[in-house]
Amino acid sequence: MRLTQVAPGVWTATAATWATLSTVVVADDGACLVVDPGITVQEVGALAAEIGSRGWRPVAGPVIPGKCAAGYRTTKAPVIPIRSW
Repeated sequence: MRLTQVAPGVWTATAATWATLSTVVVADDGACLVVDPGITVQEVGALAAEIGSRGWRPVAGPVIPGKCAAGYRTTKAPVIPIRSW
């Protein structure tokens, strides 16, 4: 997933599936919050790789909207422990 800066410290990426939007909010020190991280296992992995390549460190998230949380848990997409990114 390719990240695009939409405001200072706010980056987004559009998933191929249903054109959903993933958001990464980044602090000056590289700590970041990941919101709604993709749909498929491949998209989640690609987003994690993009975040890592920029030297950012997820310290919170993934944040998933309430209406999607139940469905997310039933997919094969991993809920990746923040420390492993």
